[in-house]
Amino acid sequence: MCDQANDAICPGRCAPPGAADQCTCRPIDDYKCYKTRQVGDRFARRDVSLEDQFGPTIATIKRPQRLCNPVDADGQGIADPTAHLMCYVLDEPKLSTQNVIVDDRFGEHRLTVKRADSLCLPAEKDEVASALNIDHFKCYSTRRAKGTPRFTPVEIELDDQFEDKTTIVVRPRFLCNPLDKNGEGIEHPESHLLCYRIKDAPGQPRFRRRQVQIIDQFSIQDLKAIRGDCRASSFLCVRATKRLASEGADTP
Repeated sequence: MCDQANDAICPGRCAPPGAADQCTCRPIDDYKCYKTRQVGDRFARRDVSLEDQFGPTIATIKRPQRLCNPVDADGQGIADPTAHLMCYVLDEPKLSTQNVIVDDRFGEHRLTVKRADSLCLPAEKDEVASALNIDHFKCYSTRRAKGTPRFTPVEIELDDQFEDKTTIVVRPRFLCNPLDKNGEGIEHPESHLLCYRIKDAPGQPRFRRRQVQIIDQFSIQDLKAIRGDCRASSFLCVRATKRLASEGADTP
């Protein structure tokens, strides 16, 4: 069946085109993200103009942080294996606290959005060309809203270009809004990502470090993808829809 987030993003168009577990409409894939370390020249900081559903800001982009590969989660497939996300640490004025309700494949989550964490750009990896038909995203640290139950960890199969593993999804960590960077616009304003901390299920092989080349709007970068302990491990970002807790519908 089509997942809840897909059906909300594509009303009336989320129907199996032949296989029961696939949908005709998928603006974005799910992503598995890896901590990275830059090799070679140091990243040059820069200021950019950002505007998402929480408002406009001027942010300083500090350094590369995570590389996100499109991932096949529990056999749902990958729509575009060439389109990656490269995420950067950003520094900007403090955000007023926002309470939101987020729906994704794991259910409904009531979250408090605390502060901006990172900017994610569409990116090509290892010189594989891509149309990069995905938005920029601005990701915010979150915590569960007061009085709501803790997320119950679940086990899932994740298969991306680096590894195929049984993985435990621990808890929500970041909410990523589609973003207008420097006036470039937003292609899919309803399509968000909710990123979860993950860890390998017992008995999985260790991650093998590898070097990759990333091309995005900021620069050509040689990176080492690194898997650390649980606190610094990779994330799973899944398709989601969002609405403000004070409202009854998705934010425009």
